[in-house]
Parts: sequence; structure tokens; C-alpha cells
Amino acid sequence: MEAEELDLETPMNYHSTIVTYLEQLIGQKFMWGKTHCTALVFGLLDAVYGTRYGIWHRKTHEVYSKEKALELSKKEETLKVFSDIGFMEIDLYSIKSGDVVYVKNNQYECCHIFTGTNFVSSNINGTVENILYHDMLYELKNREYKVFTIMNR
Repeated sequence: MEAEELDLETPMNYHSTIVTYLEQLIGQKFMWGKTHCTALVFGLLDAVYGTRYGIWHRKTHEVYSKEKALELSKKEETLKVFSDIGFMEIDLYSIKSGDVVYVKNNQYECCHIFTGTNFVSSNINGTVENILYHDMLYELKNREYKVFTIMNR
């Protein structure tokens, strides 16, 4: 299930592309395969770079149920794919627009995309939602997490 490394230069307008892409998703109902958190990340890469990671992710990982998500999470598949694509781990306080916070949450791998001011993620049985920066910092207290960048390497 290896992904091809992303070896493209980040476009100058990437920040506005990120905001436009994520704004259209806010409030959409959570759906496995469409609006779960890793689908948001790979969709974002497609929007910014014109890649096809979203299609690749749907075909290779088939995340269409809680059971499949838990199976992949147990193997930390998201971390493997991030490594294959070329995401680089950074410090939380170096975070910039387009970077991703990865957290293990109730056995699930969860990703939160930073917009430059807030975070966007999806909530199982909920919607794609905007999370305030200070609320995310509070959520991360006393938890294990990693922060990744691909656009700001």
C-alpha cells in the first residue's frame, strides 16, 4: 500500500487553496471514505498539488467502516503513508497552514489540518468541523501526538 513520494514544489497560493478547500467541507456530515480525517488530508494534497492521493487512498485503504478504520489504526497505517509521501515531523509551535496534527484517539488515528489560525477535522457521527487553536492545544495536553508538514519543508 505504499504511496508515491510527493516531490512537487508548494505553489505560492497554497494558503488560499487550503482555506477554500476546507471551507467547503465545514459542516458536511461525517462519511467514511469521503469526509473522515485522512480523506480530508489527502483531498487537501490533491487540491494544493493537483495529485490523486484521494483516489489512491480510497482504492488502497477502503476506509468505509469503523472496523476497517480500527484495523488500519492498529497498524498505524496513516503514519506509514505520511512517511512514504514525504511528510516531515515538526514541533507543534512551528506549525503553519497545511500542517497536520496526528493523534491516537480511542484507538483511532485522527488528523487535524491547521488552517493558519484554527484546525479542521471530522468527528465520527458528527460533521467536518472547525476547531479553535486554543481548544486544540487544550485537547493535546497530556496526550501523545505528532505534527507533520509537507507544504513547509
